[in-house]
Amino acid sequence: QTEPSAGNWKTWFITSGKDYRLPPPSSYKDEIAKVLSAQRNLDSEGQQQIQYWNQGAPGYHWQNMMMQIWTVDTGRNGALANMLLGTAIYDATIAGWETKYSYKRPRPFVADTRIKAYVLKPESPSYPCEYSIAAGVAVTIMSHFYPYLKDSVDRMAKQLMASRIAAGVAFPDDTRAGFELGKKIAEEE
Repeated sequence: QTEPSAGNWKTWFITSGKDYRLPPPSSYKDEIAKVLSAQRNLDSEGQQQIQYWNQGAPGYHWQNMMMQIWTVDTGRNGALANMLLGTAIYDATIAGWETKYSYKRPRPFVADTRIKAYVLKPESPSYPCEYSIAAGVAVTIMSHFYPYLKDSVDRMAKQLMASRIAAGVAFPDDTRAGFELGKKIAEEE
C-alpha cells in the first residue's frame, strides 16, 4: 500500500525513476466534480469493473493475459514480450512512485468527503495512478507484439481508468498521466 522509497529502487532498463518524474499535477479542485459524476452514474457493470480491476497488483490482469498469450505463441517473440511486459511495468511503477512521493497529491476520497472509496482505501498518493501506469505499458507492448489485440487492450485500459475514477481512488488527470508514463517507458524499453 505505502512504499515511499519505491521510487528509489534499482531499475532494469531506465536509469532511475527520478529521470521520469512527471510535472506537477494541476489542481484537483476542478476534477472533484468529475469523480462525483462518475460515482453518481455508476451502474452494476461499472461496479463489476471496479472489483475486477482492483483484484491483485496493478499489473496482475495484464501479466495474466500475457501469460495466456505467450505460452501458446509459436513465434519467437512470445517470451520476449512477456519479459518486456514484466520489466517495463516494474520500471514504470518505480518512476510512478518517485512522482507520487514528490507531489503527494491526495486521493479523491481524502480531498472531498462526498467522494466514496469503493475499494480498500490506498494510503499512497494519487498522482500518477499506478494501475494506469501498468495499463500504458501493457497496451504499448501487447499492441506491438500482437497488433490484432490493439483495439481490445485499448478498450480494456479505458475501462480500467474509468474504474479507478469511479472507485474514488484516482482523479482523471492521475489516470491520464499514469497511462502516458507507462506508454513512454514501454516505448523506450
